[in-house]
Amino acid sequence: MKQKRSSANPFTHTFAESIRSTNFIVGLIILLGAGFVMVMSILYTITYKQVITNPVTGVQEGVQTAKDMFVYYLFDDNSYAGTFLCGALILGGIVMGMSCFRFITSKKTVNVYYSLGIKREKLFLANYLSGALLIVVAVVLAVMAPVLLNLIYIGSSIELWTAALYYMMAFATVGLFAYTVTAAVASSVGTVFEGGIFSVIISFLPTFVLSSAQMLMDRLVWGSPFGKNFFERLNEFNYDSPSLATHFSYFTPLTAFLDALKGIAFREKTVDEEKAAEKAVEIFELGLKEYIAVFAWLAVVVGVFFLAMYLFKRRKAEISGFIGTNRVLNNLGIMVVSLFAFSVLFSKLPLSTYVALAFAMLGVIIVFLILDAVLRRSLREFRKDLIFLPGHLVVTGLIFVIFSTGLFGYSTRVPEPETVKSASVSLVSVNGIVGEFYSYSSNVLANPVTSEMLSGFTSEKDIKLVRELHTKIAGLGADPSDDMWKFSSDADSKRLRSRVQFTYYLKNGKAVRRSFKDVTADALADMLKIYESDRIRQLVDEALSPDADLTKNEKARALRSEGSIFRAVPGDVTYIARLNLNEQQRNDLLEALRLDLSEQTYKERYFPEKSPIGLISVLNVGEPGFGGKPIYDVNIPSKPDIDIGNDEEPEIPASDEPWDIIDNAPTFETMESVYGGIDFVITEDMERTVKFLKDNNMFDAFKGTEKKYTSVNIVSLERSHTFQPHMLRYENDFSYYVSARATSKPKESQDAFYYNPLDNQQTYTVTDQETIKALKELSYFSYYSKGTGYAVEFKASDDTSQLLYIPASKMPAALATAVRSLDESLTQDFRP
Repeated sequence: MKQKRSSANPFTHTFAESIRSTNFIVGLIILLGAGFVMVMSILYTITYKQVITNPVTGVQEGVQTAKDMFVYYLFDDNSYAGTFLCGALILGGIVMGMSCFRFITSKKTVNVYYSLGIKREKLFLANYLSGALLIVVAVVLAVMAPVLLNLIYIGSSIELWTAALYYMMAFATVGLFAYTVTAAVASSVGTVFEGGIFSVIISFLPTFVLSSAQMLMDRLVWGSPFGKNFFERLNEFNYDSPSLATHFSYFTPLTAFLDALKGIAFREKTVDEEKAAEKAVEIFELGLKEYIAVFAWLAVVVGVFFLAMYLFKRRKAEISGFIGTNRVLNNLGIMVVSLFAFSVLFSKLPLSTYVALAFAMLGVIIVFLILDAVLRRSLREFRKDLIFLPGHLVVTGLIFVIFSTGLFGYSTRVPEPETVKSASVSLVSVNGIVGEFYSYSSNVLANPVTSEMLSGFTSEKDIKLVRELHTKIAGLGADPSDDMWKFSSDADSKRLRSRVQFTYYLKNGKAVRRSFKDVTADALADMLKIYESDRIRQLVDEALSPDADLTKNEKARALRSEGSIFRAVPGDVTYIARLNLNEQQRNDLLEALRLDLSEQTYKERYFPEKSPIGLISVLNVGEPGFGGKPIYDVNIPSKPDIDIGNDEEPEIPASDEPWDIIDNAPTFETMESVYGGIDFVITEDMERTVKFLKDNNMFDAFKGTEKKYTSVNIVSLERSHTFQPHMLRYENDFSYYVSARATSKPKESQDAFYYNPLDNQQTYTVTDQETIKALKELSYFSYYSKGTGYAVEFKASDDTSQLLYIPASKMPAALATAVRSLDESLTQDFRP
């Protein structure tokens, strides 16, 4: 009877037997695996019970459950969870495909199936539909597992069923794609091994290609923004530029539906009714784009299905059991793997460009030889295939040339000024009025900082300036050497650890972004011209103007607060003084600073002819973060009796003198705007500010103290920036602005907080008093170093020390030679 039934309806019989075979086990594994991942991702959250306790009475007032917190909770919205599950379903689809079509890779089984009296189209369709059905059923049941938990712990909702349906559609599409690709591959090769290898390569082909392109762009395409963070201060948002794999996520089944799956993973209930509208804006709603993506990939599945059926019909039975019969797939598979290996080696090897290229090409050769030997398993055929190796190398070399020459002009493109609505650009140094985030490191030689950008450059002059700076940096090209790790005779052209970014918001609504890594010292110094822009002048005026809106401008509020303390630090950093200003004096000083800063050039600020007079540091104790209350909550006297040093030190009372010293042995570092404080470096060109200080008998606060110095320790910034581990640790976020520091012998309570930043440095030491005096006169309070020059620590007989800076051009030649000799002896064995 069984034979009669199978003969009467061979299609139905083949379909049923395919389901009852090991294919059912594969489907069950997919179901259990996917269901387990989905359930475990929500089990803790959905079953969690939180006891609500009154914070005042301590009385337990109830229990909060998932039903109170969520409309539904279907899956974890972590992107790794979604990617993992999609990847697992791709592999599951491949295994199902190998299981359903393994019969055509064996001579025994293929002859049996071909003799069943059923056309090849129907034979293919019967086996294909059985595997496809098992995948769809497994996915549906796997999604229903967390749905059941929702029905138990939260309840039913239209949102739950809508999200569940989309999950079923998306996951089924991912599995069916890999399954169908495997059916096509299995119809083209002679062994299960080949079918599995080529199916994995083709299913993940878009991911391999995009990842390879990303790695090559990171190293070769000068200015590539992909995968970079653009932190734009004063803009409406900060932008994480997606990697190529994310940017083109719809082109790979691994991530095609990831955004939607994350967006609808769960929905929280809005407890606060006042925030209901705000919360509603954050809710991810499935739209036409998400469904189009599903149906587009289903269309791809249909297309691959017909290709697989065509290949199955034309398949020669005699290739079954023989490996290496499909030269097209052999070469395609080897090319994809070797290109990926080339990209990994080239991008990760810490070598110069062309040395890394040589090793990466060697990697291509090795991958080709190994894979071809494994896929051919015949010495005669392996020798024949060697003719394809030069072609692989030529294709890889051509791809390298395309990327290294700027990807058809991509690297050098700068938008035309008439198309630009506004621009944002990196700040390569620190500035208390403009900047926001700075280093809290105590190492004078290395100031790792957040590479923030400033937005809002809109004037014709500013956009022209930004484009000029961008054009110069774009023209540099990616650095093809490892000179960054060596001492350089040409300091201006040396590459420095850096990250310079530009964003142009165009009038057509689009945005152009570029991110440059490791530009030259000269180009970085040119970026300081930004501080002469209309945008910077505007921000200075908004912060210092007497008409500033204190409710909107944080800087202005801090400067005008009655709780603000104006501290004076002399150029030798030997003490900290307090300027005892009344309200009128404070306003006059801020106005003098506003006018001076509006006219000051970037060279006067960052490359002064003489060392700055000192620093005016405005500390706002009325702002949160200083232990005080906001200035609108409390009135603090203009001369408050407060402690601005260590908490254990006594309070320093107000004085009737124009200024008074409040710390004779400070541990101090000038950072320009840390924790709400704002610093102003006072240079000789700031005539109005200097005049105000003299007219109000406050100029002497910057004279400093004559000290007996016993020695001077010297360290070159070039050695520190090039060879110190700070370079490797902080990578791109690096500032070359150096500023004065002072340290005193630490007290017991300060041991954990203060240390001498040169303690762990090997320094060149000078003890000759005449030389010490000469070096003191050459030292600077602050300067933009460009990665060169010298940090000099003056050690005094009273156990204090002052850390200043000497530009390379001012260091006596004999000392410069001696320090370089020490540098070379310490770094001769250095390897990056």
